[in-house]
Amino acid sequence: MKTPSKSMIKRLITVLLSVLFTATCPFSLMTFAQSDSKLPVLKLGNQSQLKFSASAQFWLRATELNPGTTIQGEAQDYVSDVSIRRLRLAISGNVTGRWYVKFQLGANNLNYINNNSTLKILDLETSYRFADAFELGGGKNGYVGLSRYAAPATCTGLSLDYPTFIMPTVNISDDLLRKFSLYAKGYLGQFAYRAVVARPMVVSQTELSEQTNFYSNFPQLQYSAYLSYQFFERESQKSAYQVATYLGSKKVMNLNAGFLYQSDALSGLGALQDTVSYDMLLLAMDFFLDISLDAHNYRSITAYLGYFDYDFGQDYIRHYGTNNPANGVTQGSLSGAGNSFPTTGTGQILYAQFGYKTHISHNEKIPALQPFFSAQYARYDALSDPMIMCDYGINILLNGQNSKLTLGVQNRPIYSNQNNDYSQVTDRMNMWVFQYQIKL
Repeated sequence: MKTPSKSMIKRLITVLLSVLFTATCPFSLMTFAQSDSKLPVLKLGNQSQLKFSASAQFWLRATELNPGTTIQGEAQDYVSDVSIRRLRLAISGNVTGRWYVKFQLGANNLNYINNNSTLKILDLETSYRFADAFELGGGKNGYVGLSRYAAPATCTGLSLDYPTFIMPTVNISDDLLRKFSLYAKGYLGQFAYRAVVARPMVVSQTELSEQTNFYSNFPQLQYSAYLSYQFFERESQKSAYQVATYLGSKKVMNLNAGFLYQSDALSGLGALQDTVSYDMLLLAMDFFLDISLDAHNYRSITAYLGYFDYDFGQDYIRHYGTNNPANGVTQGSLSGAGNSFPTTGTGQILYAQFGYKTHISHNEKIPALQPFFSAQYARYDALSDPMIMCDYGINILLNGQNSKLTLGVQNRPIYSNQNNDYSQVTDRMNMWVFQYQIKL
């Protein structure tokens, strides 16, 4: 692991002091954080009830940058910044007892490089519940099979952020996870299911090579499904987005399996330098547990374990940096600028999360604490060394998920770009994040 220089230590001290100063703002609003303030509910008759909701995640961050990184053409090895990781505004609810509608606007990754603050339509969908076993819906939505967090409920996150591999086509053939699709869902005893048929977004033209990349052809239909056996309490399927932690408020233990398939989704150069298309077949199995450890829910645990077998075609690899604070690179690491690293590829992946929530006092005005740890271990065909990413930290729950502070660190690998040896880890770097989340 990289040894911090004296200048880096000084910068970290400066950032930590800034964090402590900034943290006084949320704590000065403890009265609001502990209140039951809610946005209005619109009622139209006896059955119609539409709820308004809003949420935002603010980041104060310090990042060690990949070798060769430039910002506006100037070489940089470190940057600190403030950004808005996510912003959501939504209206959802039942028009009748069986008709459900949702409309959501949002934006991601607003920072000093990306200042496009235009709110886009993320979700616009409707569904009709015929019976407990069958509900049919469609529109622009986040429904997808594959795995629990292929469409995560971001405001219920346990760890610092969700890994990109778990949303394998995000911002490639979808729009912030969303696609135009039809879906069916329901319950069969202790089983819950969802099945989706989607038309992926058109992919931008990419340069062909022997390594596969997403194909800029007419996109074929994408099929996915997810089946969950729920041992204890039944989880709601009202939303496409799956909860990451209930903070012990529900007794949940699920064992799940899913897939995602699209023919001719990727392409590359064949032996004769001709274009060869590849099908995308992604398989997953995962386990989720959220349970209180005492009668009053002063302590609880949340655990997740997933196994993923991804086939995107020959040596597919994707490098991605969440909320990337840089915009250029010279000769450096394999992953390019900023905080990018090889997140997704053809191969096998193990991913785990664990969190422990505890109340340090029975006084509800004292925040609960939830230390967490997560790790991704991947063996990608395109890399000789395994890809290991981990993040850890603590959630400070001022008012559950409605008002939450997170102090977290993400540790990522650096793959060499010297002498065309792209597959070996030569270093590791960190990103430190202080997050404040508010949800109404």
